[in-house]
Amino acid sequence: MRHLKRTRDLFARLGGEEFALVLPSTSKENAAAVAQRIWDALNKEQHNRSIPSYTSSIGVCSHRFGETDRGVERDVLAALFKNADEAVYRAKGSGRNRIEVV
Repeated sequence: MRHLKRTRDLFARLGGEEFALVLPSTSKENAAAVAQRIWDALNKEQHNRSIPSYTSSIGVCSHRFGETDRGVERDVLAALFKNADEAVYRAKGSGRNRIEVV
């Protein structure tokens, strides 16, 4: 992940096998491109190492912070994580091993 993210991005394990990558000042289109690079890297790594098979379901969402968000960042972040989580479950429900952008 280190080579796929910028210095200001935040990558964290949420629990179990769920991870989050926060991309400040990134459009939904660019976030989807980052998700695609991550998905490609995970699949390439699996193929190159002949490790047990797994799928990678990725959810992408975005929010443009503005003046109206001052003081409510926690609520906005909670909503972002909820939307991303729903996107992941939508990807899993649509056959897994895919990216869902909401």
